[in-house]
Amino acid sequence: MGGTSMKAHRILVAVLAATIAASVFAQVSPQAPVPAVPDRLNRLTTIQGKIRKTEWTNPRVNLYIDVTDPDHVNVSWVVEITGSPNEWSAKGIKAIDLKVGRTVQATGTPTGGNRLEAPISGISFPQ
Repeated sequence: MGGTSMKAHRILVAVLAATIAASVFAQVSPQAPVPAVPDRLNRLTTIQGKIRKTEWTNPRVNLYIDVTDPDHVNVSWVVEITGSPNEWSAKGIKAIDLKVGRTVQATGTPTGGNRLEAPISGISFPQ
């Protein structure tokens, strides 16, 4: 009789182990879909407008830019420029270059709303 209960015990342990393994693999499937990133966050966006305000806060510089859209409506954008003010200076850009009213072009990645994150190389001053 002892042999039958040991056999039943082994079968029960094997069934429990298989159930737990199946549950784990079902939750962490290698074919699980990756959440989609909105298309607007996958592409670079370029805006051009006049500087309304500049905030120099280490390690970021925020530009508030008024952009006129194709329908001639003014839209305010915030451009967060990656890189510290020291890196800006090393690239030859100084606080005086970012004066209110100056036209600036920024190319970067949208971060939601009218916000853009741009590297230092994404900033230029069209004539």
